[in-house]
Amino acid sequence: MSRTVALWPGREHPCMRITTPSHPCLPMHRRAAMAVFRGGAYAIHDGSGRGCAEFLADRGMLTAEVEYRTVTGPGPCAEGMGVYPKPIHDAARAVRLLRSMASELGIDPNRIGVTGFSAGGHLASMLCGTELPCQEAEDDDLVGVSCRPDVCVLAYPVISMSKELRVETAHPEEHCDGNLGGSVGHLLGPHSEDEATLALLSAELRVVQGHPPTFIWHTRADDCVPVRHTEVFVEALEMHGVPHKCVLFDSGPHALGLALDGEHANDWSEQLMAWLGA
Repeated sequence: MSRTVALWPGREHPCMRITTPSHPCLPMHRRAAMAVFRGGAYAIHDGSGRGCAEFLADRGMLTAEVEYRTVTGPGPCAEGMGVYPKPIHDAARAVRLLRSMASELGIDPNRIGVTGFSAGGHLASMLCGTELPCQEAEDDDLVGVSCRPDVCVLAYPVISMSKELRVETAHPEEHCDGNLGGSVGHLLGPHSEDEATLALLSAELRVVQGHPPTFIWHTRADDCVPVRHTEVFVEALEMHGVPHKCVLFDSGPHALGLALDGEHANDWSEQLMAWLGA
């Protein structure tokens, strides 16, 4: 069963689609919940990751697939170049809404995770620090509710805004323009070369002790978002003693998504469920 909840008062979009598992919970038991952020290089919000929310709901979690504001949309979520910090506001709002609605939704407010694909992985990681990498939205009436997730799942994520970790070759047909699929420019616009902002939005620099446990996977053959993004993030997790599992596959392109029936990385979801103890 699914329903749509608007993220912000008085606005139909962006919104999140909440899916409740069909099978009932045990008495007195509250479900875990997972907010899902699909990829799209901050140009769209519904790129790779299709079906992930339904997959997790089929395995007992309440899920929320989250719209967030991007450069071109789709539709009412279009904001133009330099969309920062609006996607972060939307992501934080989604987690806060889930936590504030925990009793109504029958979920445990201390078991709310985030899953992000590609640029959606970058967005998910921005919630995992001790504070947001931006000022709070002026119209967020839930700032007193924590937006920090209890677990983090990242699929071939954009992690670092560092110039050293951008790809060198252009692949226009895949929107891989040497700028992490366009993510940096779409997110930051004219500020995409500002060193302080790039550092602020580099997830590997935001890891501290107490960071949410993290599952992360990537392919070494990814030529859009280099596997080094995952490697530097894992190094930061290890440095700060954060529980984590990293799965690296030798082959497979960027944006594989759920990949259940694909040729590459088709067991990452099984490994995730085992890691979660589901």
